[in-house]
Amino acid sequence: MASVPITGKHGGAITLWNPMTNEIDVFAGVIKDQTPVSLVGHDGLIFGGTSINGGYGIDPVTPEGKLFAWDPQSHQVIFETVPVPGATTVAGLIMDEQGHLWGLADSVIFEFDPARRVVRHRTRLFADADGSRYGNDHVLLLRDGELFGVTAGRLFRFDRRTRRPHVIYPGAHGESPSARHLAMDRNGDLYFIARSTRLMRYRPA
Repeated sequence: MASVPITGKHGGAITLWNPMTNEIDVFAGVIKDQTPVSLVGHDGLIFGGTSINGGYGIDPVTPEGKLFAWDPQSHQVIFETVPVPGATTVAGLIMDEQGHLWGLADSVIFEFDPARRVVRHRTRLFADADGSRYGNDHVLLLRDGELFGVTAGRLFRFDRRTRRPHVIYPGAHGESPSARHLAMDRNGDLYFIARSTRLMRYRPA
């Protein structure tokens, strides 16, 4: 689990919890002065994205969010990089069928090759950046080979072949884009929050 530091502090933490024994190990300051906000496991490592924001009441002291790999056995950072220069938050991490990592950094979607440790592709989805402080509203899901996501208040599908986004929910009439959070049920239906407190369902064809 990733967690945000308390008010007035930088750092955040990664917590390992064993649900069988209820044993908890907390590792703070994994990335100096940054907060881990999104985690995904792959090949025995934990890949994480960070926010430059610490707890409330303190200004950032680093300029860009990072992507990193952390070994849960040795508790060491294997590598760290900036996948999207200038982005303040790296979140929404997900692995695809080929073992490539996808993520959202502000309003940019990126593809990262963990084996070569290089960013394969970046696409700016929208002109306006998502202002989510900790990346709560940066979400990507993989459904039947298609990427669906929420960022900058919009629900979208991303075509990995053409590298183009297709907006599914831009906001209701008279409403600024407001889609946030995203989940999928066992039937493949997508759920998100919009219009302040409405639970919305989208059923892909």
